[in-house]
Amino acid sequence: TWVARFRETVGARLHRVPYFTNRLQHTPLGLDHPVWVRDDAFDLQHHVREYPVPAPGGRVQFEAAIATLHALP
Repeated sequence: TWVARFRETVGARLHRVPYFTNRLQHTPLGLDHPVWVRDDAFDLQHHVREYPVPAPGGRVQFEAAIATLHALP
């Protein structure tokens, strides 16, 4: 599928932008600002996946789907 090919392409290039695989780490007792650390459990399949967009599948529906995804913690 196109999603699998795209995921493969992104995966092959992740080493060029290593901070894409980072996660935010809070400091003990919240004594300092959170810091970015490498996420050894990074799962590209969680970040690059197919998501349904309702018909007719235009820009409005696409933006609504993105807003729904961004609302998830």
